[in-house]
Amino acid sequence: VAECPHFDAAHPTQGWRDLGLIVESKDGKDNFNAIDPSVLIDPDGRHWMVFGSYWSGIYSTELDPVTGKLKEPGAKTLVATNPADRANGIEAPCRVYRNGYYYLFVNYGLAAQGVRSTYQIVVGRSKSPDGPFVDSTGKPMTEGGHESVVNSSSPMFGPGGGVEFQDTDGRWLMSFHYYDGRKFWHGSVWGVPTLQVRELLWGEDGWPLPGLPITPETAALARHPVDSPVGEWQQQVDFGWVSNLSILADGTCSLGGRQRGSWKRTSDHIQFRWPKEGLRGEEWIDEVKLASGGHYFVGRNQARAVIRGIRREH
Repeated sequence: VAECPHFDAAHPTQGWRDLGLIVESKDGKDNFNAIDPSVLIDPDGRHWMVFGSYWSGIYSTELDPVTGKLKEPGAKTLVATNPADRANGIEAPCRVYRNGYYYLFVNYGLAAQGVRSTYQIVVGRSKSPDGPFVDSTGKPMTEGGHESVVNSSSPMFGPGGGVEFQDTDGRWLMSFHYYDGRKFWHGSVWGVPTLQVRELLWGEDGWPLPGLPITPETAALARHPVDSPVGEWQQQVDFGWVSNLSILADGTCSLGGRQRGSWKRTSDHIQFRWPKEGLRGEEWIDEVKLASGGHYFVGRNQARAVIRGIRREH
């Protein structure tokens, strides 16, 4: 940690004083990795840091707000692992606070491999800044519990390494990098590293959802709102295949021209119901939130996969 009592933007490298190490890890000695720190100040003014990568996972520790050093030397709590990956591919933690919950965003997977990168952003939440962080079923992140936020979707591969935050207007955003599969990077690798900033939305259940990227085009959508979701859409489940979705004025809907269901809107929330094939009376239920002036929706289905839809141009 370093401090600069009188920062001058015209001379950004001047005036800094090195205050020394907060935490370090040594190969062959420690089972944790001291990288990717992220600091949060909670509503009570306490300072917390999350850090870690691979090896044993992601850790949380409290900082002294005066010195920036560990409040208790050596004290740290394991808060997330990726047991589904033999190498425990997990890193880039970021913790935020909203409406009584602390949300821990982390990356699963591998980065820096262009289009072969397997990065994805996942999240868990807790009432305590030190955890345990759990998914919607209550499974701890230390046991692999998580909710998906952003996955690869061609030409966007390996999204991650980011941070979630509020801007000066209180709007929630998430910034991260991905590998653009349309562009050559180096050697034999396609997928140049590219920055993206998205709006971060929140579902009725309090879990975060990925909004549209912040671009001049998407900003224009909100300036031209539509009153009704009735129309033609393109829908994507879990950042996978895209299907055509028709939302009809009579309260029915169809997906891919085959599957037929019903929909009901309450404020900015839509519930889709899809009958299960061969199971009379049973339905799949999708809960989504309208955004960007009614031109976009995002939510989760019953299996907790992210559902995204964007209105097709007439």
